[in-house]
Amino acid sequence: MTSDVEPVVSVTPEPPRRPWLSRLVELGIWIVAPIALMVGGFILAFIFGAPHQRVVAVFAVLVLAAGGYFMYRPSDKLRVRRARAAGLLYTGLLALVGALPTPPSGQELPSQAVVQNSRTAEPQRALTSEEREAQEAQRAAQEAVRQQAAAAAATAAADQRRTEYVARLERELESATPERMLENTGTPDTIIVTVAVFTTLASLYRDGASLDLSPEQEQVRQRFKRRLIALQVQVFPELRNRYGPAMARRVWENDMEVRTLGSGYRTIDLIWAGFAANRNIAEFHTAARGNMEALRFTRARYFWYRGADRWQYYALEVPSDRDLVVLSGGRFITVTD
Repeated sequence: MTSDVEPVVSVTPEPPRRPWLSRLVELGIWIVAPIALMVGGFILAFIFGAPHQRVVAVFAVLVLAAGGYFMYRPSDKLRVRRARAAGLLYTGLLALVGALPTPPSGQELPSQAVVQNSRTAEPQRALTSEEREAQEAQRAAQEAVRQQAAAAAATAAADQRRTEYVARLERELESATPERMLENTGTPDTIIVTVAVFTTLASLYRDGASLDLSPEQEQVRQRFKRRLIALQVQVFPELRNRYGPAMARRVWENDMEVRTLGSGYRTIDLIWAGFAANRNIAEFHTAARGNMEALRFTRARYFWYRGADRWQYYALEVPSDRDLVVLSGGRFITVTD
């Protein structure tokens, strides 16, 4: 018995053909896609304040990755087959090339510069005698300008030092009085501090000798010197007169007496039973000699009891009260103009 049923043959339907206009439009879109990608990157970079080249490069890498993926695995659902995947690769590659930094205008790569120099370099032309003389004259002029500027700066600094020096002299002239110098001189230590003030003022006067003062400025300096000498003549005798009682109060517990006497109180007497031994006299005098010389005592006498008709004494070589003295290397040096 013969069957009338015919076998079924499956036929795969062909996809509809796209119109040529649609294909032409898509081709134009792929051509301008790299430019659109770069413009979009610039816009986002401007909005977020990021480097535009870096934003475009990131987008280009993402598009390249998408193109590579769809080239390997086309998607009918997303309608991205190999042709469109190739378009993504094309778009990402061009955008990435456009995002790469380019050398500044007029600047060449080192290797290119070396090649070009090796081809086009010419031997340097020797300078003529006139050109060498012109260069030497230019260098000499520049050096002269530099020296003039340095000399002007040094002159300005020296003028400033002289001005400040004279201003300080005038301040000291106004403030240095016998009453102020004798304030707070009730102890041996404060008396020696006052002596140090005179040493400082003498140093101030001496420093002016190296400043090349003008005649008017030198007149102020000499006026300061006369005022300082008059101040010393008034104050030093009183300092010596006060030093005796101040020392007596300090050594009272050791049964020692101290007194100052003579014209200008230039002699200091020290009375103590221990001074019966010459060794004690030598040790005490060695310790006290610096202060005695600073106060310009001319003689120190040592008694081992009051009213003794014999005593030991040291003669001290010291400047007069009119001499300006500075301390140098532990020694008192008289200032001379």
